[in-house]
Amino acid sequence: MSLSQISVDIDEADAVVLQESLLKTRSLIASISQSLNKIESSSSNSEKLLKPIIEKNKKLSIFSKNVNDSLLAVSNVQGIASEASIYESKLNERIDNVKNYIITINKSQNILLKLKDNNGGGSNGEYRGISENLSKTIMDSEFKLHQFFKELIKSDSQPFDPQIFMNQLKPFPFLSVSKIRDVGLIMAYFNDQKNPIDDLYIDSRSNLILKSLAFLEPFTKINNQMDKVPYEKGSNGINNYTEAFLGFLSNEYALLESILNENNDQIITIYQKLIRNSIENYSKIITNLINSIENSITNLGSLSFELINNLSKILSFLKSKSFKESYPSLSKNLNSSQSIAKSLFKELLIYTENRVSSLTTIPQDSGVSEATVDIMSKIRKISEYKFEQINLMNGFKAGSWIPQPSPQWLSHFSSISHTTIIDDSDPKQLLSSYYLDVIDALIVNLEIKSLNFIKKKQTLGFFLITNITLVEQIISRSQLNNILDSTGWSRLEKLKKRSLNFFLTGWKQVAAYLLDVNVVGKLSSKDREIIKEKFKNFNLEFDELVKSYKAYNITDQSLKKFLSKEISFISPLYKRFYDKHSSGDFTKHTDKYIKYNPMEFDKILESLGK
Repeated sequence: MSLSQISVDIDEADAVVLQESLLKTRSLIASISQSLNKIESSSSNSEKLLKPIIEKNKKLSIFSKNVNDSLLAVSNVQGIASEASIYESKLNERIDNVKNYIITINKSQNILLKLKDNNGGGSNGEYRGISENLSKTIMDSEFKLHQFFKELIKSDSQPFDPQIFMNQLKPFPFLSVSKIRDVGLIMAYFNDQKNPIDDLYIDSRSNLILKSLAFLEPFTKINNQMDKVPYEKGSNGINNYTEAFLGFLSNEYALLESILNENNDQIITIYQKLIRNSIENYSKIITNLINSIENSITNLGSLSFELINNLSKILSFLKSKSFKESYPSLSKNLNSSQSIAKSLFKELLIYTENRVSSLTTIPQDSGVSEATVDIMSKIRKISEYKFEQINLMNGFKAGSWIPQPSPQWLSHFSSISHTTIIDDSDPKQLLSSYYLDVIDALIVNLEIKSLNFIKKKQTLGFFLITNITLVEQIISRSQLNNILDSTGWSRLEKLKKRSLNFFLTGWKQVAAYLLDVNVVGKLSSKDREIIKEKFKNFNLEFDELVKSYKAYNITDQSLKKFLSKEISFISPLYKRFYDKHSSGDFTKHTDKYIKYNPMEFDKILESLGK
């Protein structure tokens, strides 16, 4: 056998072995597949048998859990129901302790929420009745708390007469500490419930202010008699009304701070609502007074200064609380009052000129004119508002109050010098200058008017000085004494000096007889005749002046002394003239011409001052 044949036989043998192996593998695979089919069939049958059992187990587990949960819920609701019964009993009792009562309401509300979370106590609503009863009890308790609040603030919100407390220097009634606490707790509770009762508090306290102030309101009214006489400072009730109103404004703000624990936003919101009606009523009262003033500005004009002062106090207080509200009605009242007050400066000058011009005569004794009494009375009363006037002077210029066209008295004479400079930026200087302009208008108009009735200058001078003396006395006894500055006093002195020069006219003329005759050497017969004539005329006119002077009805001793002192300038002139000619250098019969020796002459002058 050849090598090639051996190789072929080996290959065939391998192929046969391989084929047998494949046959065995196929047989094994078929067997495994058959076993798997049997297993699958068995598993399917097992699943069909176990599935109902598993489902029943699941249902039993869920049922068991539901039973346990239900038992627990029933147990919880039974506890809540028991607790709810306790709180219902407490809420049905009277309110002795506000804080504890509110705590009980809050706890009851929490229980109600738990009951609702449990569907009213079970799927069948076995405890729904408990929930409904508790809900009704809570509503009733809130109503009870609401009523308790009304009674709580009512007892301390009864109207009263503020003047009684002000007269006794006592503060207005204030809530006790316990009431402040309770009011605050109740308001806080209802705010938390989104059902605020702020309006109850606002209405109660607002009515307290209005009804209490109503005791003072009648005294603010102007009747038909009041507007016919010059207004006396402080005589209108608006000052007391404002003082009381400020007391209430301050009291109510402090009370809200205590109640609301300084919750500024809430305080301001409630406070502004609380005072709104009283603010409007106050503005209405001021408006009525302004209307009365405008109808009788001559007599009631000075009341406008009090309105300015009162309104400024109210607005200043409200501003101090940083309120955003501007209170336009009060601001309007203030502007109107300021406008009236500013117009008074010019009105008084116009009135002065018209008042003097209306005179049909002057006093027979050349004494004080009724116009002077009237005008100085008005000046005195209006000058009492010094500080208000100083504030109003801002923006004025010297002389801007003088009516146009320029009045006659201003061109006739004014005590102000063209060299006198008034600082327009200094309201005090302006106010002093204003009052001297009024006094100028009074005295100079009297001078112009009296020229129709008085022919002698010395009588004119006496008349004017008498009136100026009254002016000085009123100044010294009034606020004018503090208003006039050095320039004002110097102007008054100029006015007085002008009148004094009129008064001394006759005395100066008499004094002219006492002037020496210039003689060189011995007196000539002509010189002697001149001296005789001088003595003769002097005696005659001097006696007439003394007689006229004593005819004046001077009751004011200070005026007598002042005038006699001014007249006494003649004494040294007479003494010198007497000493020079008493030796008889002009005549042998000196007794015929020299009527008084120096001592006698001085006694006559002294008698003028007694």
